[in-house]
Amino acid sequence: MRVVGFIAIVGLCGCGGDDSKDRTAVLTDSGATLVVPTTTPTTTSTPTTSTTALGYEPDWSLGRLSGSVKHSCMLDEGGSISCWGTSDVGEASPPGGMQLIDISTNVTVGCGVRYADSVISCWGDDTYGHASPPKLTYWKQVSVGKRHTCAIDLEDRIDCWGSNGLFDLLAAPEGEYTAVSVGDDYACAVKDDGRIPCWGDDAGGRASSQDGRTFVQVSANYYHTCAIGLSEGPASSETGDTGMEEAPVMGAVLCWGDDTYGRATPPPGEDFVQVAAGGMHSCALKADGSVMCWGSNIYKELEVPKKAVFQQIMAGYNHTCGLTEDHDVTCWGSDFYGQSTPLP
Repeated sequence: MRVVGFIAIVGLCGCGGDDSKDRTAVLTDSGATLVVPTTTPTTTSTPTTSTTALGYEPDWSLGRLSGSVKHSCMLDEGGSISCWGTSDVGEASPPGGMQLIDISTNVTVGCGVRYADSVISCWGDDTYGHASPPKLTYWKQVSVGKRHTCAIDLEDRIDCWGSNGLFDLLAAPEGEYTAVSVGDDYACAVKDDGRIPCWGDDAGGRASSQDGRTFVQVSANYYHTCAIGLSEGPASSETGDTGMEEAPVMGAVLCWGDDTYGRATPPPGEDFVQVAAGGMHSCALKADGSVMCWGSNIYKELEVPKKAVFQQIMAGYNHTCGLTEDHDVTCWGSDFYGQSTPLP
């Protein structure tokens, strides 16, 4: 969103905006499933499966996290999903009986990729059609935005659905990809060569493609985008002109877009393994399991619990959650909707 699995957090993917928007990456079924709105946190059971279209066993050991403005979700070691917070239109009420390999949630929609058949199941409000994925396609990663959803299929191609809006939101560039993160009316994705193209609304420069730079992970959200660098540094040349003076160092965080509150100004360092762009803040996970956050601290979303060791993080609009090595979820920041109070 994973040092082999962190691409599921996006928004951490999240995505961003005001208290009415937020997004996270999630994979869906063939077809949308609208769930009756409820404010009760839900947990789904893990079915037993013997076949899969993936062709390999997924690594659930890192778990998955995804959050929005009013709710958060977690995928546990066995592929079961649990959500907590407010579920105004069913966005925090996934159907039961699913075993998933990836999840993503937005302010009104959640999606997940099923392990048994690699199709995407979605729940919540399908007003824009972004909870109705294409049928007869097999997927491995998904990311949900405010009005559109994008996913990567088993051949590493991206397809998007929902509202095209005014910014060609569904026009993902051709190529092979390792990760996609959908923000608020824009999206960015990591190609197999490490480059990140972005498309959609470029307000504040958030969808500006980073030419000449390579990355291993990206997180798009409301107003800004962050990524983990892959480049070892600018390559040398006989003329000394690399054309990559600002190439990110391996393990460093680079952000672009609206820098209000300092949310797009990451701390220095070269040992980061995952980054999550939130609404008013951002957080990044270091190789030693510690977390650093920057940006707005109005709701204490930057106050990371001391001595905690995490293996994955996600950033909502104004709250943050982390998954520990023991698969316990700890959240901090705004809890107005119960989004920072995980299920026991």
